[in-house]
Amino acid sequence: HYGSLEEYLQCFAYTTAVLREPKALERVAYELAVDQFNVGVRYFEVRFAPQLNAVPGKLSVEEVLQAVDRGLRRATEERNKNDMEVKSGDAPEYAYGIIVCAMRHFSKNFSPYYEAFWEVHKHEEPSRIYGLASMAL
Repeated sequence: HYGSLEEYLQCFAYTTAVLREPKALERVAYELAVDQFNVGVRYFEVRFAPQLNAVPGKLSVEEVLQAVDRGLRRATEERNKNDMEVKSGDAPEYAYGIIVCAMRHFSKNFSPYYEAFWEVHKHEEPSRIYGLASMAL
């Protein structure tokens, strides 16, 4: 049990730290899709904040999204190609969606992306920084 939402969210620091490489993001997205399809899910949506995975100068938000999409797409195409009910037209194709989230609140310690963002906007009020980050996404 967690004492607060903040305490619960701290565990994501470990997850996002190992998901800052395109191959890792693609692999995890692929495995997520395969797992969903294996339990009978035909359509699912991945919802995440790619800013937590981005590393300025190394891995952009766009590259994070592309890596995740590659993994999801590969798993989906494989499943649709090999599923007899889909191939015969007796069942709908497997599919996915990606929902990109803007963080309402963050600190520079959340990720390298946010660290750089805070530095660039260090003379702004925090409330303005949150709005700018949403617009940047």
